[in-house]
Amino acid sequence: MKQLLIILLSIFFLMGCSKEPTVMFDSLPQTQLQESSYSNLPNWESENYDEVLYSFMNNCRAKKSSNIYNTLCSSSQNIKDAKEFLESNFTPYIIESLDETKKS
Repeated sequence: MKQLLIILLSIFFLMGCSKEPTVMFDSLPQTQLQESSYSNLPNWESENYDEVLYSFMNNCRAKKSSNIYNTLCSSSQNIKDAKEFLESNFTPYIIESLDETKKS
């Protein structure tokens, strides 16, 4: 147990010694959100819905997420059909660039 503690403290110490992250861009691109549908999501029909729901429920453990999605987090605990829950409670959006030279 003592060895594990020493290893963890060493890792935290070394992480504190790392250099500042490099900024990869000067400004954020100008974008807009456009509402979409689940049929537009690639591979949505073959997605592991239980895993997606589990990931959402895991995020509910964070205080900030829990405060924002309180009702949704609570209702996710007793779901029998993960796909139906996700499609009923979330809306997919497409992020579009407003910069004409960077349209994709």
